[in-house]
Amino acid sequence: MNIEAQKVRLIERITQIENQTIIEQINALLEQNEADFYEELTDKQQESAQRGLAQAKSGDTVSHVPKI
Repeated sequence: MNIEAQKVRLIERITQIENQTIIEQINALLEQNEADFYEELTDKQQESAQRGLAQAKSGDTVSHVPKI
């Protein structure tokens, strides 16, 4: 079974789940997987990301929306 077929099968199975705990576990697994990418970044990339987050938090940003 190829990956696309596996995705469709998972979607079908998930839509049939009635147990709230299982849904929460699936969601936690997916969120955990999304957060893992940061650990795969190089030290330089992580430092850059942290610097950008700090700049955004302090309001040091540039809008890309044109002024009308």
